[in-house]
Amino acid sequence: MDKKVSKMVKTNNVNAVFYTLENDRDKWSNTSTINHAHLLIQGRNLTRDDVAKSLNINPKAVIDVEKIKGVKKITNYITKSMWHQDSHHNIFY
Repeated sequence: MDKKVSKMVKTNNVNAVFYTLENDRDKWSNTSTINHAHLLIQGRNLTRDDVAKSLNINPKAVIDVEKIKGVKKITNYITKSMWHQDSHHNIFY
């Protein structure tokens, strides 16, 4: 993930990216299933396709791209699992 995000920051529309990786949990067996990422991107006019292209992933894998409406709420949501031992986080600018 670090290499992909580092490459993303080198594009014209992106100044900085903070991301966290979290494990998904299967609610029935309470076991880890797959990782997902939350990204805070400082950039200009980014679309879902822009994000997917810069990360070299399928656009269907990018669930949502929104402007930040409430800094405290979104940062709490993105960092909620940051302290778990399986979590990973980094910042690039």
